Amino acid sequence: MKRRLLNIVMAAFIGCFAACSEEEIISTQNGTPKEVTVTAQIPAGAATRNVGVDNVINDNQLRCILSVVNNQDKSEITRIEKPVGADDTKISFTFSVESGIDYSCLFWADYIDLNANEAEGKYADKYYNTANLQAISVKVDETDAANNVKLFNNAAADAFCGVLSKDMIADSEAPSIALKRPFAQLNLKPTADDKWKDQITTMDIEFNMPGEFNMLTGKAAGTKTTVKATGVTREADDALYFSTYLFIEDPTMPEPKFNSDIQIKFNVAESQTPVERTIKAGFTVKPNTEINGEANLSKEEDINVDVTIDGEKEDPNAPKVGQYLYADGTWGDTYNAEGEQKSIGIIFADAKDKTDNSEYGKDGMKIYGYAMALTNISTARTNITEGELNLSNTINVNNAWFKDYNGFTYTKSLIENVGDGFNDWTQWNTSNPINANNLSQWYIPSACQLLEMTEITIGRNEAITYFNNAEINFPAITKNEKLAQAYLTAYQNQSNIWSGLFSTGANGSGLANIISSTACDAKNLYGIQLQRTTAAPENKEQIPAETYNQIYRYAPSNVNIRPIITIFKAIN
Repeated sequence: MKRRLLNIVMAAFIGCFAACSEEEIISTQNGTPKEVTVTAQIPAGAATRNVGVDNVINDNQLRCILSVVNNQDKSEITRIEKPVGADDTKISFTFSVESGIDYSCLFWADYIDLNANEAEGKYADKYYNTANLQAISVKVDETDAANNVKLFNNAAADAFCGVLSKDMIADSEAPSIALKRPFAQLNLKPTADDKWKDQITTMDIEFNMPGEFNMLTGKAAGTKTTVKATGVTREADDALYFSTYLFIEDPTMPEPKFNSDIQIKFNVAESQTPVERTIKAGFTVKPNTEINGEANLSKEEDINVDVTIDGEKEDPNAPKVGQYLYADGTWGDTYNAEGEQKSIGIIFADAKDKTDNSEYGKDGMKIYGYAMALTNISTARTNITEGELNLSNTINVNNAWFKDYNGFTYTKSLIENVGDGFNDWTQWNTSNPINANNLSQWYIPSACQLLEMTEITIGRNEAITYFNNAEINFPAITKNEKLAQAYLTAYQNQSNIWSGLFSTGANGSGLANIISSTACDAKNLYGIQLQRTTAAPENKEQIPAETYNQIYRYAPSNVNIRPIITIFKAIN
């Protein structure tokens, strides 16, 4: 379904939709070509509304580019451009590449003229110079600044990008990637008490834009482009003075800054003297982020800006990591042993940057967060013999594996496969019913969910760089102190010395095997092994030391399970 990323602060943050997929011919070991389909789509935006978007905006149409790049020398192997039709939801690209070449697929989607003609397989750029997707820059008219007004107050100046590596494609039967904005959006509006706000006719704006955006590095660290526009018009019924997009020099910095002053001349009706103001350099910018500034032209002062992450303001009512989830579907900081607001879980993740395509049956709602149960299903058993399983949808470990939050889907498939054999799981769910409309049913976490919820609780000091003959890059995880304290409090309120621990049911050596719902082959599930290295104190004043040991493969028998649940919010 096509969706729009909406501006939440005063003005419409109009997005666009395209799904780009590529079908690649890869030579297998026996020489038989294998067709692979990769889908890339622009992410759904701030889910305050559910609105279709336009692939065609006025005299602009969306274009999708696929550039296949040799990772060794960064040369372009092939490039394909296609316009996106008004009703298209995906575009297919077909190409071939030698099996021995290590490559990456670069996707870029931007707007071109509605009636643009193809010339040698390419379409004329309109807003961005895309001859090299490793050095993209904003397209300006250096001789006539009036022609650069197209970069302001224009939804068609938007763009989206994404990168898929050869390994990410090869390791999944249906690889996908969400295209995201590579830049921040700057919105400037008048303050409520600005007496001049209704007298501004046009604006002249000038600044230096970071240039040569490299999709492989995510940086725009090359030669800067001077953006100078005269006669930028503010729409009469628009709360904004102007909106524009800003590339980011180095988004990997802890607090990346925009390092150019933005000079603005506000032209006033029936006045020959414009009002000049400056947005001072040094404000924080992050990809796919809104930067919101306010101007009071009645005062002689520079313009201040603040940052809104991921295109929407932080929701003060959203569930926070380390809070308790209550039986009535609410959450808070207090542990409750009984009552309608009995604590049933601990929130370990929000909904940002998660790949969760599960069909929960929650129409009109969006994912708000994830919580883990307070206890394990300890040494869960099945009435099936080893090797009897016939699991499908197996997933190889790769970097995309560490974004996979589809545990609800995998659990459904697993339980359908096992049938009535998963006795302990069925009994636990019967004893822990969910009645709140904004909560899913309990399910077994995916491998990613399991790894993140355990390690954000106990911490892991080293990155995971290698597993099952595959190089991966899953960084070290810092323990969340609030979550760890909630985990301790829940443990202290359990009935026996071990209940509440991840390592409940550990054997004599202190090893506990916890499974996920992610299938690694037809007979086994991914899981992790934790080791309890200290005994539990009698008064439970602290958590016995639990350390991450390894990712492993387990048959779903005689293992631990830590159920999780998804929290939802109604879409307003």
